[in-house]
Amino acid sequence: MNKRWSKEDVEYIKQAWGNTNIITIKNKLKRSKEAIKIKATRLGLGGATTNSYKYITANKASKILDCDRKRILKWIHRGQLKAKYMAIARERKMWCIEFEDFIEFLKNNPNKWDSKKVEKYALGFEFEWLVEKRKKDEIKSPVLNLYSADDEKKIYEMIRENYTYKQIAQELQRTEKGISNKIRRMYKRSVYGRNCKNNNIYVG
Repeated sequence: MNKRWSKEDVEYIKQAWGNTNIITIKNKLKRSKEAIKIKATRLGLGGATTNSYKYITANKASKILDCDRKRILKWIHRGQLKAKYMAIARERKMWCIEFEDFIEFLKNNPNKWDSKKVEKYALGFEFEWLVEKRKKDEIKSPVLNLYSADDEKKIYEMIRENYTYKQIAQELQRTEKGISNKIRRMYKRSVYGRNCKNNNIYVG
């Protein structure tokens, strides 16, 4: 006979689904993985990752920032963005980022992402530092489409991470030729030139 789900069991799975490893849920409730998955479906909890309030996946982070998932993974592998390779209420492992760590990373690394690509309230709250960044990112000449200091820092950072002209152009919403010309100009300023050479970026 099937073991009945108590009110406490139901409340636990609602809280744990998407936020706790399925092995932990299994041991806590003393049920099979399949029974837990079926119950989560019947409760309408949806996908484990979409139900999580504690973690977001690398893929979800890339969608929030509207950037390539590979970029998120580079930050993780370089130790710049804290993440854990784990299974969240599923058997398949994936890179999971605690939402608080994600917010902290964005706050401390404003030159690595573009707030114009982040929908309002996508982070749950329009923090004061986010509001200021949005204002800063919007300050660009509509006629000349000038590069801001933050744009140059972003280009420099992407050069260091071995991004191609095409990838840099897509990230900054510029043409590949425009990026090529910009990097050539930056090359003439010695500090950028040395880094371009060291990273095998063609600027001739």
